[in-house]
Amino acid sequence: MFLIAFGAFVVAFANIKYNRSRELENKRSKALQVKALLRPELRRNEELLGKMRSALQASNVPVEPFDTTAWKTISGSDLLLGLPDQTVAELMQVYRLLNQANDLQTRVLESTVGLMSALGNSGNTRQLFLQELSAVIKHLEQSLKPLIDRLEQSG
Repeated sequence: MFLIAFGAFVVAFANIKYNRSRELENKRSKALQVKALLRPELRRNEELLGKMRSALQASNVPVEPFDTTAWKTISGSDLLLGLPDQTVAELMQVYRLLNQANDLQTRVLESTVGLMSALGNSGNTRQLFLQELSAVIKHLEQSLKPLIDRLEQSG
């Protein structure tokens, strides 16, 4: 009787260990997939960030938007469950800034050539959008490179 109870305990313990091990491996796999998908996009965005900063310093309007395609795919799936909470929070912050920059860039372009350009106060509005875009670019410069480095260091 004791051997049967002991055998049941061993089987239950092994089953729990197996499930935990499988769950951990699943999280690692998801984290690797996220990193493989996001790294190229974040690197392209980092290059574009430099071009955008240069264009803004020369009082030009950058035309190419930041790419957020991989993020849209990943954030709509369960792949983020494999990453540490801190990394997810940093990714969310960076992509919020990228989307904000894209929105501001669109507004600047619209105030330059679109319907808004016909309005009497479009020059002031454009200048406000450019100032806000510059502030967002500054925040991105502070947060994008460390995030890319962390994703590359962690595998």
